[in-house]
Amino acid sequence: MTVRIGIAGPGGVARTHALAIKGIPEAQLTAVYSHREESARRFAKEFGIPWFTDFSRFLEHIDVLDLCTPHHVRSELILPAATKGKHILVEKPLAISLEEADEIIKVCNEAKVKLGVIFQSRFEEDIQLLNNYLKEGKLGKPLAFSGYVKWYRDPEYYTGWHGKQATEGGGVLINQAIHMLDLIRWLGGEVTDVIAMTARLLHHIEVEDTTFIILRFDSGAVGSLEASTALYPGYPMRLEVHTDLGTVILEENEVIQVDLREQGLVTSLFPSIGKKTSFVRTASPTEIKILPHQRQIQDFVRAILEDKRPAVDGYEARKTLELVLEIYKKARRFEREVRAEA
Repeated sequence: MTVRIGIAGPGGVARTHALAIKGIPEAQLTAVYSHREESARRFAKEFGIPWFTDFSRFLEHIDVLDLCTPHHVRSELILPAATKGKHILVEKPLAISLEEADEIIKVCNEAKVKLGVIFQSRFEEDIQLLNNYLKEGKLGKPLAFSGYVKWYRDPEYYTGWHGKQATEGGGVLINQAIHMLDLIRWLGGEVTDVIAMTARLLHHIEVEDTTFIILRFDSGAVGSLEASTALYPGYPMRLEVHTDLGTVILEENEVIQVDLREQGLVTSLFPSIGKKTSFVRTASPTEIKILPHQRQIQDFVRAILEDKRPAVDGYEARKTLELVLEIYKKARRFEREVRAEA
């Protein structure tokens, strides 16, 4: 069986999805939907597929709705698609509120369709290796996780739906840094305490372009995340994982440095360190690696074919969304306290 996938929202990330789908033997890209005819036509011509501005007709040609729309366009497309038996794959975030996320999960459960949310960083080779080592205890006891997403977006980036609370649901945290936050939560475990601050340092937008976050995990480990779209020219995403046995450092989700108390562990656990040259500078919004998307979409397709749970389902994505919203809540409280003391 070949799973027919249709993309709704032929924007920038949709092209990454389309290229990823082309490399999956069990899947086929069969249609594209947009309320803007010109966008649909252009995307359809590039990938040789039918285009639709009528959502109901679009659904007739697909088994999976692959949603690449702006953050605020979720329920209005997901709910009718799910009720017609279409499986749902959504670019992060699942929604911009927990109420909407819960409604989406509920409807998909009732319709008995699969729901998956794209967090492709989990499917990077070195990230999966690191996660396995941490879970198996091979790297010792985790002590601290430090994430850095110091990027730059030019003013033109914020001329559309970006930068507006009603359509983006927030700023750098819910859009760009959510991938790093999801990784830190996935690797470190559930978060029990949050201290956060957000700011608009450069861009003239409604939401934050910068955030600083401190986390505590239920294991007792701590974490931090610094993220911004205001720091020119933008730098590779970086993650530092510290345990009682040493440190592992990644850039763009690839291990670049390992310092362990037992030197023999370095070569046995990370034999390919320093040999990779596949960096993509995701400090640029147009440069996204395709392979991690391909791995996650293939996992979702196989979940459909084998009737199993996707690696990142609605419940798992909801946990990260809940943490994002809790960070915003703590940041607002911090701002009120600072103002009260001024």
